[in-house]
Amino acid sequence: MSYAELDESSTDDESFENCHLTIAMDKSSKKVSKSKVWRCSRKGQPQTSLNVFHRHARHTEPHQPLLVLDPAALQDEARMTPFAGTLNIENSEVHVGPDVTTINNTIYEPVMEEIPPSCLRKTTVFERVSFSIISLLILFCTGLGIYYLILSQVRDDQLYDPKTFYVSRAKWMASPVIPHNNISFRKQYQPAQLVIIQNSITTACHNYVACCEAMRLEQRIKIRLNEDTPYNFFIGNDGLVYEGMGWLYQGTHSEQFDPCVISIGFIGDYREEILGHDTVTESQINRTLMLLDYGVRNAYLHPDYRILAAKDYKDTSSPGSNLYNVIKTWEHYDSDLEYSTLTCELIYGLKFTDEAPHEWRISRNMWEAKPFNNTEWSPIVRPIRLIIIQNSDTSECHYFSICKIKLQKLQKYFNYQNEDIPYNFIVGNDGRIYESRGWAVQDIANRQYKTCAIGISFLGNYDEENLRPTKLTKAQMNRTLLLLEEGLKDGHLHQDFVIVGAKDLILTESPGSQLYRAIQKLKRSNIDKRPLATDGAAGGMACR
Repeated sequence: MSYAELDESSTDDESFENCHLTIAMDKSSKKVSKSKVWRCSRKGQPQTSLNVFHRHARHTEPHQPLLVLDPAALQDEARMTPFAGTLNIENSEVHVGPDVTTINNTIYEPVMEEIPPSCLRKTTVFERVSFSIISLLILFCTGLGIYYLILSQVRDDQLYDPKTFYVSRAKWMASPVIPHNNISFRKQYQPAQLVIIQNSITTACHNYVACCEAMRLEQRIKIRLNEDTPYNFFIGNDGLVYEGMGWLYQGTHSEQFDPCVISIGFIGDYREEILGHDTVTESQINRTLMLLDYGVRNAYLHPDYRILAAKDYKDTSSPGSNLYNVIKTWEHYDSDLEYSTLTCELIYGLKFTDEAPHEWRISRNMWEAKPFNNTEWSPIVRPIRLIIIQNSDTSECHYFSICKIKLQKLQKYFNYQNEDIPYNFIVGNDGRIYESRGWAVQDIANRQYKTCAIGISFLGNYDEENLRPTKLTKAQMNRTLLLLEEGLKDGHLHQDFVIVGAKDLILTESPGSQLYRAIQKLKRSNIDKRPLATDGAAGGMACR
């Protein structure tokens, strides 16, 4: 078979006929090359003796393998685009070496029909926005589900750094200490000599994440009262120590000891008489002792410090019997309750000045009370014929400086409820009479009798069935009688005024068995006669 040079212009040569363009692919190497080939027959030769020529080759080896495709399946290169339909291959010859193979075949492919325009429409803005929102919600819910799935598979001991037992305020993301409580311990109260233990009576937390949230919740509640966390440190049920006010700032848990003690609050409720109470763990005990040891080594605590439970110095069940039984076994526990009735000045052996502006009667200005809320100013019908004695059922105060702070905090509590201290006078455990509403403003602690009676409240709990009842003193009773004599003299009291206990008028245990017996011994006590009864009801008394 002969070969010759041929290009596109040569196809017009008279020596050739029936010329048409095909594609030849060279498979002689791993890389397949492609070139255009003109397929022609010489004039006068049979159709079967066609020769193959390369368009771009100056010379072609006779044994170069070529694959020739039928030109009907090919179009001009510039017009070649994918299409679907039926491809017919007829008399296509494959030239491999000296042999030529003819291929006859028909390839059927599905024809892609156009979609009628009537089936297509544009989406509305509402549909596109709705689709976007639904897609975002699906992504968000999927991500949230994955997060909680991962979190649920993490063990509690993997939720915090096991290298430390101390969680600072920054770690549990506390808000900054508010200016009201940004008060450093005074130098004369360092190192601290007393530690107070109590419980928070809140929901327990058993891992780092839950305890951090409990701390933030506690702080948010106190911020509403213009305070911060009440304790210097908190002990979580996970055994970690969470920083409250820290070593250098005072808490707000006790009027008597706030400036000079370190307070530690165990998160949870440890009262064994409560169903589902919390149980103190070895981890909590060990970490608390580690904290106290750290305080001693770093001069925050005196080496001979003492420990008291909240119930040791005030009327409360805190820290709960389960925790209290543990505290009493600690080496530094003040088993004799020597510190329970002291003040910060007495604990530190400082010169204690408790000189009140008046010997026994303290006005609102003297204890620095805030002005009355206007809605509370309601005059009493005078002269007053009924004196109602009750107890406050709060912690005691045995010194003017402590009673002053206690009354200020008591007023703050009632101001939060848009009221003032409900009693007319308060009798402190120091034997002084503290003016609250005085002679002119109605007592709202006994609303049924507020227009014709005054209320006198004794600080403490005088119920002898209480675990630590307040001891009634002669000074308290004598100063109360002095107050009543002053009221008679100044025309505030009726000559036939009567003294009764709160329990004589309403369903209550106040003023407590001990104080109630003392009232019955007073000359003015006329409980059985009830001269003001008007409706005939048993025990019923009302103002006329």
